[in-house]
Amino acid sequence: MKTRQPHPKLRFIKLSLSARYAIEGMTHLARNGSSGFIGAGQTAKRRSLPAHFLMKVLRKLAARGLVESRRGPGGGFLLKRDPRRIRVWEIVDAADDKVPGRKQCLLGANGCGDWKPCAVHATIVRAEQAVLRELERLTLAELAGL
Repeated sequence: MKTRQPHPKLRFIKLSLSARYAIEGMTHLARNGSSGFIGAGQTAKRRSLPAHFLMKVLRKLAARGLVESRRGPGGGFLLKRDPRRIRVWEIVDAADDKVPGRKQCLLGANGCGDWKPCAVHATIVRAEQAVLRELERLTLAELAGL
């Protein structure tokens, strides 16, 4: 089955930078974890990410039990569970420990929300719920192509 490409003018659902880096880091660990602990610097370099920020994100994932961390020579990060048992939503949720701020209306309507919806509000909410369901279904192994 051919994957449909998103329309370039309709890219309205965007993950936070922390969530994106967490997914990149976890994907790298899933693909390369059989070689043992992998340093955040190595992962950052291979994925073209800022090492300091990736380290902070990976520590959040360690606190939530998704990765194991070890300091010192031979240290780094390692998946704590089989990538087939880690859902992408777990990664996003662990990386974004803050409640998201107020979202901007797709049409730019002031005060748009459940109490004062714009013309496309209900449709966008359904689309966001569909994305959430997909992230809850999708495993790290699938994302990493394992």
